[in-house]
Amino acid sequence: MAGSTSSTRPVFGLLVCWVAISAFNYGFGIRVLSCSPVDPDVAAAAGIELPPCVPMSDAEFGLVTAFFTLGGFLASLFISPLSSRLRWGRRACIMLSALLNAAGGVLLSFSSSQGSMSLARFFQGLGAGIGVVIVPLYLNEISPPALQGSIGVLNQLGIVIGIMIAQALGALPWVTGPKAKPTAWRMVPLVSCASSLIQLVIGGLLPVCGLDLVSESPIWLEENLQRSVPAGSTQGETDGVVAAHNVRKRLWGQKALLDFDQTRRNRGEADGGEAEQENDSLLQESGGGVRSRSADRLKQLSFFEIWTDPETRAGLSLVVFTQLAQQLSGINAVLYYSTGILKKVLPASAELVGLGITVINALMTFPPIYLIDESRLGRKRLLLLSASTMSAFAVLLGFSINSGWRTLSAVAIVGFVAAFSVGLGPVPFLILPELVPAKSVSAASSAGLSINWTANFAVGSLFLPIRSALAGLDGGQGGSVFWIFAVINATSAVVIGRRYQYQARSV
Repeated sequence: MAGSTSSTRPVFGLLVCWVAISAFNYGFGIRVLSCSPVDPDVAAAAGIELPPCVPMSDAEFGLVTAFFTLGGFLASLFISPLSSRLRWGRRACIMLSALLNAAGGVLLSFSSSQGSMSLARFFQGLGAGIGVVIVPLYLNEISPPALQGSIGVLNQLGIVIGIMIAQALGALPWVTGPKAKPTAWRMVPLVSCASSLIQLVIGGLLPVCGLDLVSESPIWLEENLQRSVPAGSTQGETDGVVAAHNVRKRLWGQKALLDFDQTRRNRGEADGGEAEQENDSLLQESGGGVRSRSADRLKQLSFFEIWTDPETRAGLSLVVFTQLAQQLSGINAVLYYSTGILKKVLPASAELVGLGITVINALMTFPPIYLIDESRLGRKRLLLLSASTMSAFAVLLGFSINSGWRTLSAVAIVGFVAAFSVGLGPVPFLILPELVPAKSVSAASSAGLSINWTANFAVGSLFLPIRSALAGLDGGQGGSVFWIFAVINATSAVVIGRRYQYQARSV
């Protein structure tokens, strides 16, 4: 944004890292079960002794995995209306996410049966579902306009780093190697438990001791304090403006705040306050003038109202489409299939294959931090580059698998994952709060992310049956299924190219 400054204070960086831990926990939770051995022939332990493996069949293990998705879906769907009704701020939601994830991690580490593992994964899914909705909103609302794009990418970076760390721990010799202790894998879930405890200490315990390092979202403060007084009063709105002003000043510094206030005044949205005299003027205005403008903007729509609101519908359709485009792109299917392909190319390093792919996924998430700014490539170009490149690599992957070209298959997989990481990975989360008006952001986030979880589950459930159904077309090689993803990604590029247009929304 022209004329904006990107300078912030150290407390802003601390808050960003604190919020991003929830994204890390989500990514870690996706992969943590890969470190947990199951064996249908191992008997359940008696008493307090923990078995080296949890006795389960493949079908039962699949059910345990599904509980993570179920928890994520339910939390994504209900966290926005629940937090609105109970008046929970973004900070409280992150704390709840951390508490659920910590409980799930401890329970998973000490599980000895399918039931306890299912409950643990459900708790972790609930925590992940809350985080995947709240983290993009929180990061967007606390960031100066000039940094919203770059800071927003950190959500996806946290997710892929979590995946990478879980994969790396699973590859360690002392966890899964021949000389590893049988119960060593039980230490892995405690990693995300520890990160959640850090969140709980910083966000909950330290404030009790007088050291409050994490701030509430200024947008939430404006909306919440405005609703806390009787209708017709300006006091609540003024309190919200002042509280939000103080949070932004604490996080950004005076210069960035002045630039922000100037931008708001230029847009005719004088709801941030520049200094004490502006706050005084708010107190002196009559009940209708100031309050009516802000109340109209801040009145939050429900999950059902957003689908019929004329101002929200167009942006909401893009929210739904981009979330579907992300999950239907085939990234999870390719990651699933990559190990089998690359093991044939690099048989001596089979245990590092999955880790290598996740490292590429993480490394390629860094370029969008710089390129996301509209003065560089911007959101739309990154999405178009990502979807079109993924489509091309999906075509190449299908042909190379069917033709038995292993090296080319490996190149196609690496290219596919890298293309996802620069666009369809981070950008759909980032643009979600930008596509709809402020009154619809929370409900639209729940809608979009619950659809994301549903599509994720659908792809995971249908990939292998579809691959088997298409086996007749490729002699059982399994490459034809990737042409479906090529068509989906090409369609995504066309729709995004025609319908998406970046529009900055003032926080």
